[in-house]
Amino acid sequence: MKKRMDLIGQRYGRLVVLAEARRRGVTRIWKCKCDCGKVTMVRMPNLRSGHTTSCGCYARDNITTHGLGHSPIYQVWYHMLNRCEDSANHNYHRYGGRGIRVCAEWHELENFVADMGKKPSPELTLDRIDNDGNYEPDNCRWATMRQQSRNKSTNRLLTMNGKTMCIRDWEAETGIKYTTIWERLRRGWPTKLALTVPTGSRAK
Repeated sequence: MKKRMDLIGQRYGRLVVLAEARRRGVTRIWKCKCDCGKVTMVRMPNLRSGHTTSCGCYARDNITTHGLGHSPIYQVWYHMLNRCEDSANHNYHRYGGRGIRVCAEWHELENFVADMGKKPSPELTLDRIDNDGNYEPDNCRWATMRQQSRNKSTNRLLTMNGKTMCIRDWEAETGIKYTTIWERLRRGWPTKLALTVPTGSRAK
């Protein structure tokens, strides 16, 4: 029988493992104490991979080194790290909890700014091109909220004539309302009919 790994007393970055707290499915959760004094719960894969190395204080502490503490770009960077690394963040389950990581280089604000530039305008937000991919230079862009909303993992993508788009984009292209397309699909209409039959007509 394979021996269970005991992490108690081991250090991972700023974290020292105190005890095994609980299980979440097959994943072991460990109680850790950060060098700043805060106690936090961390998933075992995040500890061993180096994904989580502090309670979230690492990002906060960087505020003293770059002079951008009150700038929009700092807020973007800080919240990006926080939702991926701090299990106490209310959005952690949508990011770090499902394996979304911040690349090693972007743990330093200066590298993040060098790659992304300062936030171009208040209307733009940091968006991952591949919604299941990590925060890294090749997968991030500045996008409007409308663009970002169309990139959510909850969007339904439809393909017709070799073109794949979300329902909102098909609405703009076909003139058929979003709610009409969605209801047709719910009723079992084939994609092509849902996107081509004029409103008021019935699928045969």
